[in-house]
Amino acid sequence: MTFNINSLLFLTRIVAILLLGAAFVSGCAPKLSTPAVREFTNELNLNKSCLWKIVVNRGGEEKFSGILAIKQHVDFISLVLLDPTGITLLKGEVFQSGDISLTSSLEKIKKSKIEDYMGKVVFRIFYLMPSDETCRKGFSRLCWVGTDIASVNKKIYTFGPFLFWSISYKSDGKEEGHIKNIEFNHPWSKTTILLEGIK
Repeated sequence: MTFNINSLLFLTRIVAILLLGAAFVSGCAPKLSTPAVREFTNELNLNKSCLWKIVVNRGGEEKFSGILAIKQHVDFISLVLLDPTGITLLKGEVFQSGDISLTSSLEKIKKSKIEDYMGKVVFRIFYLMPSDETCRKGFSRLCWVGTDIASVNKKIYTFGPFLFWSISYKSDGKEEGHIKNIEFNHPWSKTTILLEGIK
């Protein structure tokens, strides 16, 4: 039995869709085989201790707003997530190795599994770094991409032909280039997380 080139391409796309679907249903992105992890504050001039206003949108609707407090240590980030009234929703550490240790005293938060989700988002924003190795042609790629705005840096994670997530970093436009706004976008769940620096 023989296949022409179009048949092979069609089968390849089907396999890619099935693999991505399995990963999406399981609630976790496909892991990079060799993720590059470096001290992110040195790369994009992020303050080691900072407060962020956080807004979570899903399907075009605002689902949550609050305050995210972050302090970066040698090999981990400690964080506290507060609601608009100042109540602590969760706190803990996200490690440079990718391990997550976040806890909440609120039963509703525990059931929502937001600890794991927020930990992954913080890791991807502040630790996971593209490199020549992660951006080589392959099935899963983590890369920096160009933008039309000089003050904006953007990194993307693609799985085959699909964009799995992207993160944009916007600086204040000054010579030091401090990051003032961060946007995490996950198109598959129609979720956008916006971080705005608080002085």
